[in-house]
Amino acid sequence: MRSMSFFIALLLSNPNLLMACTVCFGNPDAATTKAAKAGILFLLVVTVCVLSAFGLVFLTWMKRAKELDVVS
Repeated sequence: MRSMSFFIALLLSNPNLLMACTVCFGNPDAATTKAAKAGILFLLVVTVCVLSAFGLVFLTWMKRAKELDVVS
């Protein structure tokens, strides 16, 4: 608890520590902002691809299960 109060006092004594960086609040044409946007886009594409692959696997399993029900 003591370290938490020290941390809060430190933040309140120096408001520059609370300011946002250029990625969050600043020049939209900065290199760091462009890199952050590219990284976010890349991670979104990877996530969509993985979720789509899981969806296709589940659809394949459903199709195979229906085929097994018809045969037996």
